[in-house]
Amino acid sequence: MNLIFIAEGDEERMDIGLRKFFQDHSDLLKEADALYAGGPSEGCVYVELTTSGTKWGRGPTVSDVHGVMKRTTDSPAWRHIHMLASLTSLDGNTPLIQGFFDNMEKPTPAQMDELKKRAANMNLEQMAKNQGVARYMSDDPVEVLKDGRFGTSFNLDGIWGGNMYAGGAGAILPNKITSKHNFRYVPKMNGPDLIKKLRAQLDKNGYKDVEIKLIGDVPWSRGSSPDTDISNAHKKAGELLGVTADRNGPFMMASHYNFLGEDKPLGVSQAEATGGYWPSYLFADGEVGQKVGSISIPMGMGARGGQGGRAHAANEYYAVEGSKWDNGMAGAEKLVAASIYYYSQITTVPPKPKTSAASK
Repeated sequence: MNLIFIAEGDEERMDIGLRKFFQDHSDLLKEADALYAGGPSEGCVYVELTTSGTKWGRGPTVSDVHGVMKRTTDSPAWRHIHMLASLTSLDGNTPLIQGFFDNMEKPTPAQMDELKKRAANMNLEQMAKNQGVARYMSDDPVEVLKDGRFGTSFNLDGIWGGNMYAGGAGAILPNKITSKHNFRYVPKMNGPDLIKKLRAQLDKNGYKDVEIKLIGDVPWSRGSSPDTDISNAHKKAGELLGVTADRNGPFMMASHYNFLGEDKPLGVSQAEATGGYWPSYLFADGEVGQKVGSISIPMGMGARGGQGGRAHAANEYYAVEGSKWDNGMAGAEKLVAASIYYYSQITTVPPKPKTSAASK
């Protein structure tokens, strides 16, 4: 068996470098028969919104000015806050953007039945504690699972401008304020279309001067069928090593079965674009929101090893040694080795001949 490694560190820029690589060099991966590990992906598009005195025609224009000027001068910062408030419900949970939910795919009755079965054994209080939040938007376990698997969101990731120093004084009337936002979306929604609707809503609300900067878009992907050689290899590796499923971490799980092959804790399937976003659309042999490049291969959807938490937070961690053998780095390595071994034993795909492109 031959392994092809792809390394990129562009996640925080929506993997735009990898996207460009696939546009230009898909031929280098023509020999690939499968992706070791993957799965479905939600869609996610990032933007920055900027309110400035220059574009508004009021308030400071050239630079920040002394805070005493607020006595006589309009504030782009307060305008930005009111602009943001006009885009969501008072609790911040529902986007007030006309057409936002158009084309949004709803869960099927069968998928809802699975969510209800899963919810019957859920401990919302413990789940919230594990994820570092006080509580969820809903106290209904079914709704929490539904939102986590099939919901959308409009998030305020950060905001900056003016006096950014903690403690002390510093009288400033900012001339510009910028906020960063991500829209997470599901099939059959479209990231660039959401941004067009955002632009139209801002204009309608009286904020034509607010600038939108598109950071990047990762289209949704349904992943692959869980019944492929590479996914079955993952399953056999999980059975060999006795890895069990985490019943308090449903949102990021990308397994159609639990690691013992016994039941479906949440029922991720080819039809569900879920979990966090990642560039699945570049690899997937299933339906995607947008196809870039020419690679379309099955992805391993099964056993996962290792343990970590608090992703993207200042105290994000990955365990070298966990509470059980499979919760540490050694457990993750064993699962990788076992999955590759089983794939070499059960695959029915004959090796592809070497190509001149792949040898360059």
